[in-house]
Amino acid sequence: MNLKEIAKSVVKADRELIKKAVEENKSYNANFGKHKKEPMYIMYNQWHKLFPANKQDIKCSSCRNAVVKFWSTMCKEWLKVNTKKKKNVNKTK
Repeated sequence: MNLKEIAKSVVKADRELIKKAVEENKSYNANFGKHKKEPMYIMYNQWHKLFPANKQDIKCSSCRNAVVKFWSTMCKEWLKVNTKKKKNVNKTK
């Protein structure tokens, strides 16, 4: 699966939850230099829903960074899809 397929497979309710978790963690990380616990649990739970065979350990710093980077990339991918839809809607008017 590539990023676009994975991005499409996530349910909209989960997307919003993940976007909030990524933003909250990003803000916390900028202020305190570490990951915030609650958003990390959300991101890990969503990771294990998508990839049940690829377990990531929350106590492993490189695993935490990989999960955060993956969900940040997914948020950017969802943003691209939304902006493309808006551009297409404006062109048809």
